[in-house]
Amino acid sequence: MLEIQFDDLPNTSTLKLERTAAGWRVNGKDRICEMLQCDGAVHLNLQGINYKVRVLKSENGSFLVEIDGIPIPLRMVTERDRLLARMGHAGQSSAQKPELKSPMPGMVLKILVKPGDSVSKGDPLLVLESMKMENVLKAVKNGTISEIAAQEGASVEKNQLLLLYRQ
Repeated sequence: MLEIQFDDLPNTSTLKLERTAAGWRVNGKDRICEMLQCDGAVHLNLQGINYKVRVLKSENGSFLVEIDGIPIPLRMVTERDRLLARMGHAGQSSAQKPELKSPMPGMVLKILVKPGDSVSKGDPLLVLESMKMENVLKAVKNGTISEIAAQEGASVEKNQLLLLYRQ
């Protein structure tokens, strides 16, 4: 199931979509839906009404979508987002935070960066041991390390601040 949250529309905050054999289930109701991709847009026929949908901008799960020429900001909520919410990480998109927090309790084995280091998305930042497994925590965005809050050999709790970085 995919949830779409509209940022600027009153009375319509969330739309829940599920793919079915006959089309889509929209907010729990089956709808006949046909889609055709053409000219960089999706032409959508929903219950006999035609819509032209174009994605204008996409960034970190947020989108600016144009429907019949009207721009609408929205945010997709995926199964991963729901899982993170169940694990106590609700509303935390690490790609949008200037900090790295421990995703689980464990011990910091090795810190791979120091303040002032420039990092790119995907660069390893530190190694965290949890349940006898080594986990390499990586940068989720480009930036510069501004502060190291953890120490090698120290135990950390879930959501404990490990380091800060800035863009």
